[in-house]
Amino acid sequence: MLFFDTNSLLVNYKLYKESDKIQKKLRYLKSQIAIEKNWLEKAKSDPDHMEKFAREKFYMKHPQEDVFIVSQKEEFSESDSNTSPDR
Repeated sequence: MLFFDTNSLLVNYKLYKESDKIQKKLRYLKSQIAIEKNWLEKAKSDPDHMEKFAREKFYMKHPQEDVFIVSQKEEFSESDSNTSPDR
């Protein structure tokens, strides 16, 4: 009865682990909902916040502005240029 029926220790342990995993995911998702609600309230009450979001996320701009997207390049050192595959 300990290992072979529907109330066995193994089944209960698996169910406990699954329940624990679901509870952790639920806590994470609730915290994400709170963060998103906070952002939504800021966006509704502060037009500057919405403008900042639109500029950063969708690269929106005013008609008289130019937008430059700057990305970082990989580091290049002199030792990399001196080595060649045929050495």
